[in-house]
Amino acid sequence: MAMITLTDEEAVALEAFCESFDLLTTGAWAPIEAHMRDAHAIPDPEAALEAARRALRGEVE
Repeated sequence: MAMITLTDEEAVALEAFCESFDLLTTGAWAPIEAHMRDAHAIPDPEAALEAARRALRGEVE
């Protein structure tokens, strides 16, 4: 998989979407988590999304 560089504006937009999704949706996580596991072989979707959010904020491990 190739590395993609986002502009600051793109990173902020994705982070805003994630935060808005967290705040505004109810009951949607279970089917999304299952799909991430089944269709994309992501063993821990919650941890993967948190890592992605840290990356979007420019935080390094």
